[in-house]
Amino acid sequence: MLDDPNIIGIYKLVYQTIDFAAVREHFSSNLLKNLGIKHVQSFDSLPLYIRDVYRNTGKEKKKNKVLIAGSAAWLNLSMHLRDEKGNIENYQSGIDFLIEYIDILNKKGYEVSFIMGAQAYPSQDDIEFLEYLKIRKAQILLIEAKSLNEWLDHISEASLLVSGRFHHTIAAACLKTPFILFNSNTPKTEALAQYLNSEPLLQYQQTNLLEILLKRTDFLLSPSYENKQQTHSLETLSTLAIKNYEGL
Repeated sequence: MLDDPNIIGIYKLVYQTIDFAAVREHFSSNLLKNLGIKHVQSFDSLPLYIRDVYRNTGKEKKKNKVLIAGSAAWLNLSMHLRDEKGNIENYQSGIDFLIEYIDILNKKGYEVSFIMGAQAYPSQDDIEFLEYLKIRKAQILLIEAKSLNEWLDHISEASLLVSGRFHHTIAAACLKTPFILFNSNTPKTEALAQYLNSEPLLQYQQTNLLEILLKRTDFLLSPSYENKQQTHSLETLSTLAIKNYEGL
């Protein structure tokens, strides 16, 4: 897209009218540098909320609680189940491994939950995934968080988060919850994985995905794992996030 001089021109025109620009990850920062646009590299503001507002109720980690969250990438797999023209075959080829993954974790005694939440407008990909879970009769609990703090409580007490969500993963990193990160509809989760120095993100349509996912799961849920994946402290992320407000 940024190879198109017309689009580049629009970006430059818009940014030239802005007094202050802050971007949340290094991929975007590099793009703006290449366009000669003055900006500050910062981070998402969620760590500030967790540090300054959120108060953990003291719940300890549940050793058997695994959370699964969605990804905007699912909508790129023709996952439109309620649309008469929806392509269920594409849906299966892109995400069917999750059904088997859930089944394996259930057999091992883990409590597997799909976490979603929105006060008014839930994500379309979440809604369609719930439809698919019903079709496949998957044994999974549903968590519909009704507030930001409730959402954070669930992530805080989980023993593992499996997600293609940007903010879910930031919350997990801040709350010292091990995570496995998948691709999204933009490079933002790839940038996040690099920034957090975590394992490379998984792609929904890569080969041997279930095998790789199970190996990572076993490692992160093993007694010997000591949050080696979490190299950025909450304070470090918050220090970057505060740069969003330097222009005020």
